[in-house]
Amino acid sequence: MVVGQLMGIHRATSHLKAIDPNTKFDVQFFRYRIVSTDNFLRFIPGLPQGSLDRSTATQAALGNDASMGRLERMHCVIASRILERNDAGLGSYDFSATQKIDMELQEAAKIMPSGWWLAPNPALRTP
Repeated sequence: MVVGQLMGIHRATSHLKAIDPNTKFDVQFFRYRIVSTDNFLRFIPGLPQGSLDRSTATQAALGNDASMGRLERMHCVIASRILERNDAGLGSYDFSATQKIDMELQEAAKIMPSGWWLAPNPALRTP
């Protein structure tokens, strides 16, 4: 995260270039992957988040992505909200925030078709 910030990827007007001019490089996607990885790595041990950036799930970003990508972006934002809620401390526990997060998770789940959530049946697997 810090190396990315030193490179300036946290700025909306970042103009990073790839060394090879033929390489396709999307700064916004790169930033999303760093923030997403940071959120999930901090989520496990309960550390505070390294960035409050939730721009990875804007309507423009969601509209240009496949279903799985949209779900991942929504999970990144929701993880950020959980980290923010948890960082507030136990004395300031806000049940309404938990309910809102739950609703966001349910809405994000609707991005994928219902059959996607079913566990695969190993009996139907062909060798």
